[in-house]
Amino acid sequence: MAASDNNSFAQPPFTPCGDGMCDNFEKAHPDACPGDCPRPIERSVFPGGPEPDVAVSEDSPFGFHPAVPFEIARDMGIKWTRGAETPYLFWNLVDPQMKGVPGAFRWKGPLIRPDGGEGFNDFDNLFLVNKSGLAMLQNIDVQPPEPRETHFKSGSWLPTNIKAYKAFVREAVKRYSFIKYWQVGNEPNLKMKSSDYAQYQKITYQAIKEANPSVKVLIAGLAGNMDLMSINDRGYEPVLKELNGRYIDIFDIHFYGDARGGTTEFKDEKGNASRLLGYRDFKEVYEYYRGLLDENGFARVPIWVTEMGTPSGTSHLGPYVITQTEAEQARDLFKRHVYPMALGVKKIFWAFGVLEGFGEWDNDFFDHTGLIYTDRDGVHQLGEKKLGYYTYKLMAEELDGSDLSRVATVVEDDVNHVYVYKFVKDGKDIFVAWWDYFVDEAYPSTKERQVVLTGLNSARVEITEALPRFSSGQEVKDLDYKAFFNKTTVKVDHGEVSITLGENPVYVED
Repeated sequence: MAASDNNSFAQPPFTPCGDGMCDNFEKAHPDACPGDCPRPIERSVFPGGPEPDVAVSEDSPFGFHPAVPFEIARDMGIKWTRGAETPYLFWNLVDPQMKGVPGAFRWKGPLIRPDGGEGFNDFDNLFLVNKSGLAMLQNIDVQPPEPRETHFKSGSWLPTNIKAYKAFVREAVKRYSFIKYWQVGNEPNLKMKSSDYAQYQKITYQAIKEANPSVKVLIAGLAGNMDLMSINDRGYEPVLKELNGRYIDIFDIHFYGDARGGTTEFKDEKGNASRLLGYRDFKEVYEYYRGLLDENGFARVPIWVTEMGTPSGTSHLGPYVITQTEAEQARDLFKRHVYPMALGVKKIFWAFGVLEGFGEWDNDFFDHTGLIYTDRDGVHQLGEKKLGYYTYKLMAEELDGSDLSRVATVVEDDVNHVYVYKFVKDGKDIFVAWWDYFVDEAYPSTKERQVVLTGLNSARVEITEALPRFSSGQEVKDLDYKAFFNKTTVKVDHGEVSITLGENPVYVED
């Protein structure tokens, strides 16, 4: 769950069932009050029947948080989901009496909400993922953020009954044995309360490995990395030092921002100038955490990004209004995948969701990061796809299966703001290139830049723009979507070719 949804808006954290509001608790438990948190698109809108059993591919870097509905995700080329209809698995709901008796665990059934009302929870809907063909990362935690923390020790990250909590963790890993990747908690810096977080990571890691030594365990991603005020939270420095190279298999980064290279400026609470982060700010974030891991015995631990996103349309981030076009979102989506992979990131999960809407529709940043409209903005049709949908689909088709250990930086020209990276797939080179026109002072009087690629062995190359040639995804026809991407063929002269770059990124292939 993204940080600013918790701290940017003044709304009560829990409201009664039937009030038409989807509060934080209901977002984490969609079955608790289905009338307040309706699923934005029902299966009938995207027919396809029950999901078949299909082979799961864990090698792909392409994921969503969450990749729901599954049949749409598969059509887009998504291979991973972080969470599903149930985003987080909580001990307090499965074992409310803290007994740690597996036979008494409640994986589904009635529950008492924090406001005292009744609801319903069903963690067994996780089994649907097993039939979807998607690889899964699932978060596991003590309890959601609530006014009364019944299952935590007072002022601590540790559960009230460690033995009972570990029994819950072990049973969860055994029950949902198809889940091979588990994440401990989420964004703890939103509620840092003691110095024993490393111990909480340790006991949860140990319980997971006791149930299945082969699964991988992620530490929670920290909230922030939205703007200059929240970049590179230092909260994990003592945690990683204490863990000293143990109890983490994979590290997680959350990273958001604008679609125009960090040019969206605003004043912070003290009146100081600040800005949202652009995709190239990711290097500073990656290098900080990579260095921190290396210094504390985690040099072999890979880095994933389980929350990455930027919106389209007009949305709110706290008191600020952000307006970005579908095309700007799509271009940035492309760069927010390619650039981190060039730095060494192994998995990227776009957030929040395939579909627009993040719980109660309050027109915030995270309501607009999805790639399919749900008609809740009062403008677009239910099921209408954005340009980013098709950009993502082509990107997954083009780059999935590439050897991520061989992604290379070819050109990084910060003067002309031109960038080229090379992927290797099935023995063939795929170049991706773009011009950050929005930070080039020569734009818009200069509408294009040139870049020369050398060392080519083919007689000609095909250049394909990464976005369809329209201003909105509504104009693209699904059955032949690739026909709506502009393509040109350019002759290679003595191993060299000159590529013209406009606003859209391009693929360059033999």
